[in-house]
Amino acid sequence: MKEKPEGRLLQLTCAYGSMTTSLIKAMDDELYLMDVAEIQLIDTCKKLADADKKRLLCVRMNAEYIACTDDVFATVLIFFLLHELPPDERERSISEVIRVLRSGGRFVIAEHGACPKKHLLWRLPPTRYLLQRLEPFLESFWRADLLSMLDKNAQRQGKIIRQVDEFICFSGFYRACIFELAESTR
Repeated sequence: MKEKPEGRLLQLTCAYGSMTTSLIKAMDDELYLMDVAEIQLIDTCKKLADADKKRLLCVRMNAEYIACTDDVFATVLIFFLLHELPPDERERSISEVIRVLRSGGRFVIAEHGACPKKHLLWRLPPTRYLLQRLEPFLESFWRADLLSMLDKNAQRQGKIIRQVDEFICFSGFYRACIFELAESTR
């Protein structure tokens, strides 16, 4: 796997700001942060040092309609957002990410793993019940074929997407998938 692409990084969702503080410390460039919840953006900014705040560009925005030009980001990170969305909104968000991601760019998805029917958290009825109550769209996310969804949306835009890496966490309950985007040669 090659190093990260040079250029702009977009982080979709704040996830309470912990990821953002780590990202900005590891970067030399600006970080673009989008979240639909203003409180998440405010809380994230509170966690940053003043010098880091100068390199963070925050905007309250819905992932389904990213107000940026095409092919503008080198890397897009979606951190635990897709399972929070109903299927149609999930599809539109993926389409938007592919639209704003430039050829040669990276798309990183940190999310739940495949349906964990053998995982301890799933096998315990109280935990399974709690998961399903707190995460109403998680079940539909587990049923979705993520790679197929990415591929279909990339093809619609004349692009090709391929998975280049995957990291499994907590016995497969969570995963981080890394994809690269290229222009179609057709």
